Amino acid sequence: EGAAAEHPLGSLVGKLELFWIHEPGDLPPKPAESAMGLVCFQFVQGHSSHYARVLHLSVTRPEVLQSAVSQARHLILETLPVKSLRVTVLAAEDDEQHICIDPHVERAYHQCGFRWFQLTQKLRRKKSSLLRHKKKRAVRFLVLHSQRGDADPPAPRNEIGTKAQLLLQSQTSEGATESPSVRAEVEPVEEELTFSAW
Repeated sequence: EGAAAEHPLGSLVGKLELFWIHEPGDLPPKPAESAMGLVCFQFVQGHSSHYARVLHLSVTRPEVLQSAVSQARHLILETLPVKSLRVTVLAAEDDEQHICIDPHVERAYHQCGFRWFQLTQKLRRKKSSLLRHKKKRAVRFLVLHSQRGDADPPAPRNEIGTKAQLLLQSQTSEGATESPSVRAEVEPVEEELTFSAW
């Protein structure tokens, strides 16, 4: 909820959407009790384009993570008028200050068309046990992103305009001001899954 309340600079965010992830055809009266995962995301109205940010995606079985990522991506692109998605991924720092992530998680997202939105030269791939180590480690969040492609479902009709352009004032050597316009840039067999609202 805290992450959902954060507003990216100059952008507006929609309500937090939560969906349980299920096996195909598994929609019991109490979805939470038999759910195999959960995905939480938000629509973000930006300056140059709209995007969705996935704040949480988890599964009970690691082997279905890639399918869950793929199906969640399809659900978002099919229902929201966005040009891209951004996913927040948990990482940790080791004793040498290298950023460590679970290679299984990274591979699942990469197989579904996600790439690093933030680059770092100190990235190491380690098992997720590092994040559960008894010694307290610095935790940070990295961002992966994926653009809408030709193979993706068409975006729904969009009547939401982009936000007004940002104008930054800068002082010239003669003392006059100029206002350059700055646009914010937004940059395998799968198991079929179904979703139910939170």
